[in-house]
Amino acid sequence: MKACARAGPQRVGLSLAEVLRAALAGQPPALSPHHRKILNTLLACQTPQLGGHRYRCEYCGREHFVPRSCGNRHCPNCQWHQAMEWLQRQEQLLLPIPYFHVVFTLPHALNPIIRQNRTVMYNLLFWAASQTLLEFGRNDLSTLSETQAFQAEVRKATSKSWNVYAKRPFAGPKQVLQYLSRYTHRVAITHRRLIQLNPAEGTIEFNYKKRRDQAPPVHQRMELELPEFLRRFCLHILPERFVKIRHYGLLANRGRQERVAQARGMLTGNVRPTGNEPERQLPDNATAKAEAGEAPRLLCPYCGRIGLVLVETVKGAARAPPNRESRAQ
Repeated sequence: MKACARAGPQRVGLSLAEVLRAALAGQPPALSPHHRKILNTLLACQTPQLGGHRYRCEYCGREHFVPRSCGNRHCPNCQWHQAMEWLQRQEQLLLPIPYFHVVFTLPHALNPIIRQNRTVMYNLLFWAASQTLLEFGRNDLSTLSETQAFQAEVRKATSKSWNVYAKRPFAGPKQVLQYLSRYTHRVAITHRRLIQLNPAEGTIEFNYKKRRDQAPPVHQRMELELPEFLRRFCLHILPERFVKIRHYGLLANRGRQERVAQARGMLTGNVRPTGNEPERQLPDNATAKAEAGEAPRLLCPYCGRIGLVLVETVKGAARAPPNRESRAQ
């Protein structure tokens, strides 16, 4: 069956699922049950194993089967669509004020500790970053107005080398959101970076960016044995139920729409009662649309026209696990 023309980037050539399948067929490294579950989900994505939907074209009359996507946050097939939906939701919350892009990082010396205590360390990073920004936003720094207290804080802060990346976006906050939508939904490696799989030799070749001091990065090739590639890929799998995108303060989940509407009204001088207006929700992915009987944005692979009508929902042999994608908390 020909592949469907789906909105968004098209997969051509070597796929991540092919590489993972070859790695698991050999002598893979020891895998936790959580890692094996995620890998099996990625292997089943957009295959008849998860079932799908059969459509008939209104123009040429031919039928077309669209397999279900897994919707997993580690899947390169699904993250492009989820990134676009996340971007639309965030643009609805923008206020007419200046925005700054702030990046918090951890020293590489902590990597071994993080790998063995990922959930705890990730949560600590979120807590430290959120409390820093909330305290800064409240401007609750009255004690620093005293000269001695301020000088002591400066000496403490300058005792170690420290860099904070913060800049005002020249093109406005929408540009930052577009950048973040690609970055926050990025997976360990995408299809386009895969170059060549050699099952006989048990190796995979892919490209990567080599960073250079004060110079643009250059693209280089790397070849790894499949067990090592699988081990490195699993380092990017997040802990189960871990929320990787979080919102605090004004944008915290509960009452967010009311607070944003009130802030927007105060800034524009058009204050209106918020009432109990429900928050606008966008569908998580095209699968939700298809399950509701609405055809996703597909072109007929035979005549190239948009006009597919849902004919049948096909149940798969396996059920995709619920997508515990990071939602704002």
